[in-house]
Amino acid sequence: MAKVGCYLKLPFKMATRGLSTACVQYAPSSNIPGKPWREAASLILVSPTPLPGTENPSKKPHFLMTERSQGGGAFSKLVCFPGGNVDEADHDKEWLDKFALATGHYIENGVTFIKDEGKNPKIYVGAKHNIPKVLSLRITAIRETFEETGILLCKEFRRENFGRGLGKDSKLETGSDATVAPFQDQDELAYWQDRVRKDPNQFMKMCEDRVILPDVNALVEWNSWLTPNSWQTRYDTIFYMAFVPEAYQPVICEKEMKSAHWLTAEKMLQECEQRTFKMIAPQIYELTRMKSASLTSLRNLMRIRLKLGIEGWCPCYIQAQDGYLSVFPGDDLYPDDMDITKFEPIRKNNATLDELRDTTKNHHRIQYRNEFDFSILIKNYKERMGHIYLD
Repeated sequence: MAKVGCYLKLPFKMATRGLSTACVQYAPSSNIPGKPWREAASLILVSPTPLPGTENPSKKPHFLMTERSQGGGAFSKLVCFPGGNVDEADHDKEWLDKFALATGHYIENGVTFIKDEGKNPKIYVGAKHNIPKVLSLRITAIRETFEETGILLCKEFRRENFGRGLGKDSKLETGSDATVAPFQDQDELAYWQDRVRKDPNQFMKMCEDRVILPDVNALVEWNSWLTPNSWQTRYDTIFYMAFVPEAYQPVICEKEMKSAHWLTAEKMLQECEQRTFKMIAPQIYELTRMKSASLTSLRNLMRIRLKLGIEGWCPCYIQAQDGYLSVFPGDDLYPDDMDITKFEPIRKNNATLDELRDTTKNHHRIQYRNEFDFSILIKNYKERMGHIYLD
């Protein structure tokens, strides 16, 4: 069956969303009782080529980035990796039965993808799901990527496709190239994209009809980001990474997306600096530290993640005289007294960005002159959890 789709290239317009955040208390999330955030999953999808059938002389990885539309939710008009909120359909107990049939083993709560000595992210022990969260959040990332781009990471329902197990129990290498399930024609793709977008329960129905299952073994934990507590809308988001054998053509959900692009990290950052696109801290940070990576080094870092696990960060925004800082753990300015569960206004410092740079020793921050003029400062940074800064 041939893969179908169309690469949508639309006129670029400058995003205008500012960094400032209203100091308004937010209501607890229905997603996590008592916590002021929702849980979400995002997918860093990596391709060795920029477009189907093309070559890549630079050997640089290309990343799938989606540009949110004006009405695209909390992060409208921003460019980010595909992903979205967890839905109850993602942790339906029936998924366990289906994976048990596909692998020959019923999956207990102990299933894990990170090796025994590694650290599982806190999101895995947050809100309780009906199935292990290492599965449900992977299903979220795969479902949302399909909704937004039409790229479906699923395998045929056969035991050899799942290595007779999931995660560490699979005989397949976790992080191997993901399988992309093709569609007969564009009408079939559009039909299922629309149904799944309107009702996430239809994702399981689609898998049943097509006799496939989400390719969860292809996804590797990469990082975890919690929205700063000075933002009104907050998400605890786990970022997975998966490789595909080529850059499959995205078909966007026009109700949520404006465009989708396979770009190198360097090109994406250039577009942001030129005010073509706008990104926030997680995308800026991850792309900046991956812009010098080769395909081989990125795969090696995925193996490190499987061994060491991930920690997860909650940035702190600080307003300076002439701009903003987004500071991360390990920076001298990262506050010890920040309660991530409680709202607080953006912290203020009367110094300039240059003064804050020159009067501190340990730097792990993004500094913004404005929302398009930014730079990452790394100095005396002690590597945490093997998260090597590549650039």
